[in-house]
Amino acid sequence: MKKFGRISDGFTVVEVLLVLLTLAIIGTAGYFVAKHIDTKTIPTATSTATRSNYSKLSPATVNSKTAECNTPITVSNDGDSGPVQCSNGDLNATEWNYLAKTTSLSIMTLGYNATEQQVTNAICSDTSGKVQDGATLPIEGTALEISTMYYGWNSTYAQINITELNC
Repeated sequence: MKKFGRISDGFTVVEVLLVLLTLAIIGTAGYFVAKHIDTKTIPTATSTATRSNYSKLSPATVNSKTAECNTPITVSNDGDSGPVQCSNGDLNATEWNYLAKTTSLSIMTLGYNATEQQVTNAICSDTSGKVQDGATLPIEGTALEISTMYYGWNSTYAQINITELNC
């Protein structure tokens, strides 16, 4: 009877082939398991906010100049809601979408190059009740804050005291 040829360390060719075959099977199985895992559905324990790119959120006609995220909001008795920002400082798209669906706010449609006068006119229009679902002052204040972030307006716009405007 003929013996199988030995490799220099004493392993037979058959043993080496069995080890290589086992490794190939394990590697193939690992590949298919890794391919079928959906990493997007794994929740993170440290954050409730998810981040997206600089999207165009309705009713805006241009993309946001601020990165967006999504975090739950709360609504108070006066209809105001928040937060405007997520814990990382990004614009809370959940809040933007809530404001856009709840009231018809012209301030959220002004675009990048809105002047302070256009912002003031929009606030007066929104709070006068001339638009559908006239906004309360707290709601308009939140819309002003989030619109300033979205469009990258001068931060002094967010300081406009809407209760002292002569509309």
